Amino acid sequence: MPNPTLSRYSRARGVLTTLSLLAVALPGCKDKAPDADATARAQDPAKAGEGAATAPASRSAKGLHDAQFPTAIPTFRHGDSVFGHILLNDVSNLLAELGQVAPPVHKGKFDEGALRALAAMALEQRGVIAQNINLKAPMGCALLDLKKYPDAPTACAVGYKGGAAALVRDLGAQDKLEDAKGHLAAYDLEGKTLFIDDLASHAALTVYPGAFADAREYLDANIVKRTAGLTGNIEATLFVRSLIKNYPEEVKPLLEQLDSQTSSEQSKMIAESLYPDDAAAATKLAAAIGEAQEMSGGSQRENLENSTQATFTLGLHGWGLQIGGAIVPAEGSDLLDNAKLADESASRDITLELPAAADMFMSAYQSPASWKGAPLAENINSLCGVWAALTSAPDSGTCTKAINDFNTALEPTNTGQTVVFHAPKEGSIFGSIGAILRTTGDRRELFVSTAKSVSVQTLLGERAAKSISYTFEADKHTHDGVPVDRVTLAMTDELKGRIRGDAQDVKGTDRALMERLLASNLVIERAEFDGRIVMSVTVGDDEAFTNNTIDVAKGKGDRVDPAAINAIFDHHPQSQSIGAANPQAFVDIVRNIAKLDATNPESERMLAQLPTDLATDLATMRMYSELLPSATGTFQVVMDSGFLADAVDRVLKANQGQPSGGPSTQNGVGASNPF
Repeated sequence: MPNPTLSRYSRARGVLTTLSLLAVALPGCKDKAPDADATARAQDPAKAGEGAATAPASRSAKGLHDAQFPTAIPTFRHGDSVFGHILLNDVSNLLAELGQVAPPVHKGKFDEGALRALAAMALEQRGVIAQNINLKAPMGCALLDLKKYPDAPTACAVGYKGGAAALVRDLGAQDKLEDAKGHLAAYDLEGKTLFIDDLASHAALTVYPGAFADAREYLDANIVKRTAGLTGNIEATLFVRSLIKNYPEEVKPLLEQLDSQTSSEQSKMIAESLYPDDAAAATKLAAAIGEAQEMSGGSQRENLENSTQATFTLGLHGWGLQIGGAIVPAEGSDLLDNAKLADESASRDITLELPAAADMFMSAYQSPASWKGAPLAENINSLCGVWAALTSAPDSGTCTKAINDFNTALEPTNTGQTVVFHAPKEGSIFGSIGAILRTTGDRRELFVSTAKSVSVQTLLGERAAKSISYTFEADKHTHDGVPVDRVTLAMTDELKGRIRGDAQDVKGTDRALMERLLASNLVIERAEFDGRIVMSVTVGDDEAFTNNTIDVAKGKGDRVDPAAINAIFDHHPQSQSIGAANPQAFVDIVRNIAKLDATNPESERMLAQLPTDLATDLATMRMYSELLPSATGTFQVVMDSGFLADAVDRVLKANQGQPSGGPSTQNGVGASNPF
C-alpha cells in the first residue's frame, strides 16, 4: 500500500531516479512479459529473490590466460548538437561479476532479488517497473548543448521490456500531463517535465521539449542499436574538438594550463635552488626552463586540439578488470602522420630473453623514422636551451649539433626494439633496472668514444662538477668473452659535506639512512654482443646482475616463464607497447623502504601488515598500447580476476580489523593474493 506520508514530489523524483540512475543497480530482465509471480515479487520483498538470475558458479582458474580482450572502440558520428555520451553495457552481468569478486559476506549486496525489492519499495504501486527495466541491453545518455539545455543537457535511452509504450502503461495516470508537446508522454516532476519517447526496445527520457529531437539519431545509432566495440561495462566519450570549438571560454583555463605547465614562480624557484648566489645565472636558467615547459605544454595542447574523440572504458569480466581507452585524431590532423610510424609491434622474442628474476617489464617499439620528426627536434632544442643556461654556453647550437650527430650515427643500426625490466636486489631499496636493445650493427665504438669525451663540466657546467663526479671505465670487466663498460655517478665530498652540515640535527635511523644514501653510487653498465645491447642500472657495484642478464640473453641462464610471456603477447601481438608486472614486486619495494626506518613504530606497523604471499605470476597485471592504421591511439590495462577478488577481500578485512592473508578459495583463482 502506498505510504501516504510521501510527498508528490518525492514520488515523482523516485520515478525519474529509478529510470535514469537506479538502472545501474538493477540486474537484467527476462524477455517475456511480466507474469503474476513477477509482479508479486516486485511488490513483496520477501519473494523478491525468487526466480532471480543466478551468477556464474565459478570462473576459470586460468584467469587472464583464457581472456579474450576486446580492443575495437569505434569512431562515433555526431552532429553539432551532441558532445559525447556515457554508456552502460550489460549491467546485469556487471552485478553478477561484482557478486563473484565480493567476499561471501558481501555477495548479498549484489543480489538481484534484493535490489529489485529495494527499487520496488521506492516505486510503491509502480513497483513492476523494477522488473521491466532491461539491463542486458546497452543504455546511456548523450551529452547535449549546455547553453541550450542548462539544467539537464542530456538525453537518455533506457532498455525497457515492451518499449516506451509499456513504460507509460506502468507509470500510469499519476502526474501525467495532457499536453505531451509532441512526445509519447509527459509527466510532471514538481515544476520539471519528464518527456518519454519511443526508441524501439528503449524508452528515451528528456526534460526539454527539443532535446529528444537533437539526440534521437545519435541515441539510436550509438546506444540502442550498438553492437560493435562494447569493450567494457562503462564507456565515456567526449568529442574534444567540438567542445573546444563551442565552449572556448569554458575550456580556456585548461588550455592555458597546458600552455604553461610550470609557472614562472616554479621555474624561478628551481633555478634559484641551483644558483643561490648567482642571480644572473638563475634568471637565465629560469627563462630556459620556462621555454621548455611552454614547448611541452604547447605540444600537448596541439594534440588535444587535433583530437576529435576521447573514449574511456571500464569493465569487470569473468577473467578480471579491464580499463581502456582511445584517442581519435581529427581529419587533416598532424597526428595522422603517426600511423605511418606504427609499422612494427613490440618484440616477443626479445622479451623471452628476460631473466627469470624479472618481476616487471615494458617491451616497446619506436620507429627509427620518429628520430627525424619535428617533435623530437623540438624536444632537443628545448633541452639544449636548458643545457646552455646550466653550462653558461653562448648558445644551444653546440648541444643540438652533438645530439643530432649522435642520433644520425645510431640510425643505421636502430631497430626500434627495446625491453626494460625490473628485478629485486638484496639490500637495495628499489632493486635493479635492466634493458635489452636489438641492433643491426656494432655501436660499441661510438658509445666508448662518446663516453670518454664527456664530463660533468661539459654536460652540466662547473657548478654541477663540484657536486657530482663522473667516471667512465671501458672494459671494466669481461663476462663470457663480452667486455662490459661502466659509468659511475657519485656525490663529491664537497656535496656530502654540505648535506651533512645542513642535517646536523638528524639523528637515529634517519641519520643512518642519510649516510647510507650518501655512500651510494649510481652504476650503469653496458655490454654489446650478437646484435644485442645489455644495460643495467644499479645502486652500488652489481656485476652479478649484468653478468646474469648476459647469460640469459645468450640462452645460458634461467629465463622468464615462456608460458606467461606468450600468454601476454598472444592477446595483443600487434601492440607497439606491452608491459606486465607481478603485484608482489610493488609491495616488496614498499617493504624495503619501511625497513630503512624499522625502529619507527609506524614503520613496524606497516611491516607487520604488508603481505608476503601475493601473486607472483608476471601475467597478473598487463598493459597494452597500440597505434591503429587510422592513427587512433588505444590502450588497455587488465588485472587477473583472482587477484582482484582477493584484493577486495583483504581490504574489507583490514577495514574490519580482521586478519588477512592467504588465498581466498571462495574467489575463484586461489593462487592470486592481493594486498
